[in-house]
Amino acid sequence: MSNRSAKPPLIGLIPAAGLGSRAWPYTNKTHKGLFNINGRTNLERIISLMRDDLGIEKVIIIIGYLGDSIRDHLGDGSKYHVSIQYIENTQLERGWAWSVLLAHEYINTHFCVMLCDECYTSSNHAELKYVSHQNHLAICTGMHVDDLALIKKNYAIEHETDTVTKLIEKPVTVANDIMGSGTFLFSPLIFNVLEDKFKANGYSNFNLIDELNSCIQSGASVGFFELLGNY
Repeated sequence: MSNRSAKPPLIGLIPAAGLGSRAWPYTNKTHKGLFNINGRTNLERIISLMRDDLGIEKVIIIIGYLGDSIRDHLGDGSKYHVSIQYIENTQLERGWAWSVLLAHEYINTHFCVMLCDECYTSSNHAELKYVSHQNHLAICTGMHVDDLALIKKNYAIEHETDTVTKLIEKPVTVANDIMGSGTFLFSPLIFNVLEDKFKANGYSNFNLIDELNSCIQSGASVGFFELLGNY
């Protein structure tokens, strides 16, 4: 699925609107993306990874809960040598799929999503630049883990070589040791999928992983990329 020819530049998208309820009470006054990890906030780490490994120059951050603190901390992105644009999510109950959809008007090319609480070190994200993604609705990244309980807290990926055959959010049982991560490459066609689902669902919250799996079962092509490194 990959070759050594880099594709056109990606846009970076970071959903960072959520309440961080799983990290409560630590997120009472501090956004989870601004937690200091070994001297840097996690949002700074993600922006640096997007910039250095993926060649991303434009980053869109979806803010909501404690959004002003993110804007105040990161500014316009110039100190990180990227351009940062902020979009406010005022409908947090609609989940992170809604955060992704809010960027529709600003993105007309393939883009990379990284969730704001994902922390990677010594990873192979740079290889994503060479992945052939043009014919896929999405590319899901996953990594081998020793503790299968981690998969049950996240999502499972079943695949054949470089093609995803099934995604399972918070599986009760797991078929392999691959845990899905919060890094995705999306075609702009994903916006049509999300918009149609929200309309059909009365604009209620739905799980993006479940919807991606429905697309796969309906014949959509979703690629698989194996992440290496530390998570």
